[in-house]
Amino acid sequence: MEIKHISQNEYESILKDHKFVVIDFFADWCGPCQMLSPIINKLVEKHKDIYFCKVNVDQENGLALGLGIASIPTLIFYKDRKPINTIQGYRPLEEIELIIKKTFN
Repeated sequence: MEIKHISQNEYESILKDHKFVVIDFFADWCGPCQMLSPIINKLVEKHKDIYFCKVNVDQENGLALGLGIASIPTLIFYKDRKPINTIQGYRPLEEIELIIKKTFN
């Protein structure tokens, strides 16, 4: 399944339309971002109740800066429109699974 790439214009509506959201802030040139991508794809398939999306920080610099994204990859976990958890850098599948369990259960 293809993960939707969102723009600053879509950001608020995504949070409003979904109870659980994970946004992956990335760049095409970022090695750790590329390593994280297949893990995110596995999570999308497993967690149908969570809306996963991506923001390319080179294309959506204003959104990234506005949210204080200082390094990539960064994952922000939202519950009921509020950021509940943030992780930076590459993390293995098992660690992200634990964060999902703690954040959304």
